[in-house]
Formats: sequence, structure tokens, C-alpha cells
Amino acid sequence: MTKPQPVTNMTLGTLKEAAVNPAYAEGVILVTFNEGVTEQQAREAVASLGLTARPYYTESIRMLHVEVPVGEEQRWVVKLNTTRPNLIEGADLNHIHRII
Repeated sequence: MTKPQPVTNMTLGTLKEAAVNPAYAEGVILVTFNEGVTEQQAREAVASLGLTARPYYTESIRMLHVEVPVGEEQRWVVKLNTTRPNLIEGADLNHIHRII
């Protein structure tokens, strides 16, 4: 399995590589919260870790887009998947999908 690569300036020459190595958005991860966790609780949990959640919240799936330092996306995914299990259902890279 190849390590996901952050998105930079994509060109036609890199589309073939992008199809082989999935890309993800730099500086942001997706965090999903357990059922029953309010948006305020979710935002407070993120803030308590020194991170910032983007303004929108997807209530139907209880998801926040969380800003993390560029280059540390995978580290934060691991950390959030092992932190606050009573609040956080899971965290993942914000993968970018392309139709070629």
C-alpha cells in the first residue's frame, strides 16, 4: 500500500501518478463524532487539542473539517482516532477524488 501524497499543483503529467497514489487535502482532516455529541461538544473537543474546526458542521453525519499543520495530517488522524473515544467516532484524511 502506498502512502497518500498531499495535493500540490497538479498537472496533466501527474494525473497518472495521482490515480496510483491517492491524494489528500493539505492542512485539513475530517473528524466524525459519535451519535449524541452536539456540535458545541465537538468544537470544544477539537479546541481542547489546540486545533481549529472550520465553520461548517455536517449535522447528518456529525462531521467537522479540522485544520491541522500541513504535513502533520496523518499524525493527527492517528491521535484523534485514539483520543476521546466517548466523543470521536473516527478521523480520516480529506481524500481528493478525481474523475479521469
